[in-house]
Amino acid sequence: MPEKVEELIESINSGSESENITCVLADQSIGWALDVAEKIVISRAAFCPAAAAMLVLGLSIPNLIDNGITDKDGNFWPQDVTCLKWLDEQSPRSVIYVAFGSFTTFDTRQFQELCLGLELCNRPFLWVVQPDIKEGIKHAYPEGFEERIGLGLEHDGSGIITQGEIRSKIEQLLNDKYLKARATSLKEKIQISTREGGLSNKSLDDFIRWIKS
Repeated sequence: MPEKVEELIESINSGSESENITCVLADQSIGWALDVAEKIVISRAAFCPAAAAMLVLGLSIPNLIDNGITDKDGNFWPQDVTCLKWLDEQSPRSVIYVAFGSFTTFDTRQFQELCLGLELCNRPFLWVVQPDIKEGIKHAYPEGFEERIGLGLEHDGSGIITQGEIRSKIEQLLNDKYLKARATSLKEKIQISTREGGLSNKSLDDFIRWIKS
């Protein structure tokens, strides 16, 4: 691939000067393109379109494979966007998003307590339930749970998190005026930074001017 990209750039640049490629912008998945740019003496810039944590994860994949944590195919599920239409139909700030990561596992009682706790809240929620990673089994929902919702936390002696506490913590979170104010403040700061004249917007404009220069 690097050889073919180099040939392509040289072929384009040998034509009309107004259409010359003067800069290569590459993300971490094709970092070799930066070496091509250096070789043919044109500007180059590295770009990471994802969050910093995703970059670190990507750079760690060779170690994960070497340590036997994952295999060469990586353990990724296909993207599912069927929930977006449903989300658009809900009132603003009304949906509970439940996320425990791809590798969290529950025993049956813990799983059912979480289901019932969410149901007790009587609020719309979005929860992607993965099969047990190690066992490959499907979780057993409480009887009638799926039909009722249409498809909470007190620790007892065994360490199980009960539905009552799940409901309590969710209500506490959703009714916390301080957290709501912090979230609103962060939203406003991001909007100010990304709108025309904002710091992030200016940084992007400066970068684009650098590419064009």
